[in-house]
Formats: sequence, C-alpha cells, structure tokens
Amino acid sequence: MVLSIFSLNVRGLRNNIKRKAIFLFCKEQPNTNCFLFQETHSSEDDHIFWRKQWGSGDIYLSHGTSHSAGVAIFLHRFNGRVIDHKGDKEGHWLMVNIELDDTKYILVNVYGFNNRAKNRKLISDLEKMIEEWKIIYSIEKVVVAGDFNMVPDEKQDRFPTKYNSPHFNQTIMDFSCTLNLIDIWRKLNPDKLHYTWSNSERSERSRLDYCLITGSLFPLSSNCKILHSPLIPLSVVQSNITTGHTASICLAC
Repeated sequence: MVLSIFSLNVRGLRNNIKRKAIFLFCKEQPNTNCFLFQETHSSEDDHIFWRKQWGSGDIYLSHGTSHSAGVAIFLHRFNGRVIDHKGDKEGHWLMVNIELDDTKYILVNVYGFNNRAKNRKLISDLEKMIEEWKIIYSIEKVVVAGDFNMVPDEKQDRFPTKYNSPHFNQTIMDFSCTLNLIDIWRKLNPDKLHYTWSNSERSERSRLDYCLITGSLFPLSSNCKILHSPLIPLSVVQSNITTGHTASICLAC
C-alpha cells in the first residue's frame, strides 16, 4: 500500500464555500490518503461539523485563533490505524502516530512562526517530542511536513538572494541531522529553483513549504512535487493570493 501525503496552507477554513471547495479538491487527488492543512483558523466548536463535512475519515486539529494559525491532519479512506496524536495549544504543530501495513510512522504537521526565535524553540520542542515517541513506540520512520516559514538554504530557496554559495538554515540543518531527516524535494531536485511563497509583485519568493523524511524512506519514495493550487481565487485572504501552493509525497510501502 501507499502512504500519500498532501500538504496545503489553506489560509483559513472558516468560510463555508471555500472549505467545501477545498475538501472536494482534496478528495479528487488520486490515491491520496493523508492531508496536512496549515492556517486552518479552527476552534474547538469546528471539529464535529468539519468531520461531518469531510465525511471520509478521521480528522485531527490543533487550534489557533479565528484569524491565525491552526493545523490539521485529515485522513481520507485511510486503511491503517492511528495509535496516538497530540498537538499544541497555539496551532503550530500536530503529531500523529500511524500504522499502515504493519509499519509505524510519526507524521508531523508544522506551521512555523514569523519569528526566528519562536521558530527555533518550535523546532527544538518538536525534536524532543519526536525522539520521545520514537522510543516509546519503537518507531524509526518520521515525516515532518508543512509551512515552516523559513527556508532551508538562503541561496537556493530565496529570491532575490544575497549569497553566492549555500547558506543553510542552522535550525533546520541541526533538526534534520539529529533525526536523520532529508529534504526529499531538494534531494530529487538538487539544482531546481522553485518557490512556494511570493509577494503580490513576485519580486520576493521563498520555498517555505517542504517535507523532511527519514533517510531510510527515500528509496521507497515514488515522488515529491510542488503544485499550484487551483483554489487560490477562492481565498478570502486576498493579500496572500499568490501564496497558496501544495506539496505532496508518496511513500511506496
């Protein structure tokens, strides 16, 4: 079987028409069984209603406020089982421990802060929790994906750049080294310039959304793509109209 992960910054899911459109769009993605949403702007009251609207599997939410943060993991026709899940109270991370075909994974959805110090603490906290779960549940396979709000390499992943040689983000590099994670899209596209965020004039662009996987999963990975979302015109956050991108990864198990 295949574990197929689709990550999307939805820029708010409170608008009913937009939410229905995103749910429909996601369910039309072929063979995808796990969706990671960032900036859901959800509250405790939304959980039951959104699950009924989704209708095709369990959903897990870590709430932010009605106008910021919030992350979610939605399962769609998922034939495995969820062993455990946990999230923070600010809506910036959500972890699930899943089992599919007798193989266990730790799956983490991240929405980074627009603050370097807060992001360092976020990644440091996640590292400790992932290490803890790896020991408790005897898991080696980890997938961390989402909108990190920081680029892995200031030279390749930001435009315009002020660097003539690689300038790696120390926070992401230390996190990846400690947990033996690789940036799968960059591994598959070592020289490609592709961005998941831009300002309205497209004069500034960054690859803020990516997927980090345990190194041993790379030989099992069939693809990792960055796609433009056709739902951008439906966004109620017009200033972010150019930022809605998606990233997906398929792990052939």
